[in-house]
Amino acid sequence: MLAGGNGSGKTFAGICEARLFAEGRHPARPDVTAPNAGWITSLTYNVSEQIIEPYLGIRPDPEIDPIFPAGYGQWSASRRTFTLPNGSVIGLMSCDQGVLKFQAAKKRWVMFDEEPPQDIYREAGARIRPDQRVDRWICMTPIQGLTWVYDQFILRPVAGRHFIAFAPLSSNPKVSARQVAEAEESYRGDPVKVARLLGSFTAVGERTAFPFDPLHRWLEQSPSWSAERGWLDSKLEFNPDANGQLTSWREPEFGMPYAIGADVSEGLEAGAWSVGSVWRVPDLEQVAEWRGRV
Repeated sequence: MLAGGNGSGKTFAGICEARLFAEGRHPARPDVTAPNAGWITSLTYNVSEQIIEPYLGIRPDPEIDPIFPAGYGQWSASRRTFTLPNGSVIGLMSCDQGVLKFQAAKKRWVMFDEEPPQDIYREAGARIRPDQRVDRWICMTPIQGLTWVYDQFILRPVAGRHFIAFAPLSSNPKVSARQVAEAEESYRGDPVKVARLLGSFTAVGERTAFPFDPLHRWLEQSPSWSAERGWLDSKLEFNPDANGQLTSWREPEFGMPYAIGADVSEGLEAGAWSVGSVWRVPDLEQVAEWRGRV
């Protein structure tokens, strides 16, 4: 799975992967030989026509650099198939066709451009031969929040079978720092801003009881990180000040899902402490703690 921000190039990367599979020259998958058959699946027919076809060199678009040169393969509009010179066939599918269209088809690989419904993802992975699995990958911006994709690939990844990568908008070499800043401004107030910019998963329609704005302001004014020995091998912490102290036992990992639990102050007249604990979701390891007054 490749989770990327809007404009990060995730669709381009996914179709490059499809070309390597279709041509039987994937450097990490020498077992995938050509000719073979696969699908590039969009959410709707219109997206398939307006985005995927230009990438395949079928329909010219001045804003899209084709991955396949014009005239490289044979396009059948009626079947919506793109046949390569080596005999491999790329079918263009869309989720709005419904799950029945994905049943019992012979294919070696499937790419999903954006998050598909779970029943379609499952059906597309059905094996034609018991000794051969169907390779599937999703290239998506997780704007729907913590869906089945988050549960399956982030919370319960299977070693050796699930591979997750994240691509923020800033990782696209064709996007300038000014364009990234403009995007950040345009997404101001958007509840899924981090998904659109970073490709990170975030809860949608949920609010936290912990008041983070004062904490953010304090962190911006706090000293830089310093390392010292602690009760774990490596303990990183901010120097304490009047507001409190943030202690971390691991450096933040980009793309890693975290959960925060908070014990807020009682609201006593003389003041009281609030505590927030940060946990890595996959293994439930506590990685940081903040104790202070907000």
